[in-house]
Amino acid sequence: MVLVLSGATSLAACTIKNDAPSSTSAATHEYDPLFDAPQGAGVHPDDIVGLWESTQTSAGLEVHLRMLFRDGRIQLANRCSGNGYETVTVGVTVQGTFANGKLSVTDKGGTVDAPTTAAGKPDLFCKASLSGPGDAQYALGAGKLQLLGLSLTKVTD
Repeated sequence: MVLVLSGATSLAACTIKNDAPSSTSAATHEYDPLFDAPQGAGVHPDDIVGLWESTQTSAGLEVHLRMLFRDGRIQLANRCSGNGYETVTVGVTVQGTFANGKLSVTDKGGTVDAPTTAAGKPDLFCKASLSGPGDAQYALGAGKLQLLGLSLTKVTD
């Protein structure tokens, strides 16, 4: 699934493919801490600043998406697991602004993908892509962040 922001910005929230990795492919453990963050007490779901999550299913795998909005940066990380495949985490960080219902990616961003394997099954690739520059609208309400067709729940401030 590829979600598109207006302009030239795109967000690949949970793309898994069964062909070769992209030329910007890289495996990283830099984004693992986003998945270790504890559920915070006193979370303020009416403020976009903080860590948000959503889970999608694609190609028989669960893709756990986490987005961190903080200090003029947006981090997107996907953790792909399940169906006998090893767990893989990929992510990308961009410069951006987020206020008053408008998210803006202010740099070119990037794309990262990494293979995940399972005995007797074809390799799949877990992908995260956040690129710009470009803008998207978001909405906060009922404890959720609505962004590009995704409904995310706040993990911590």
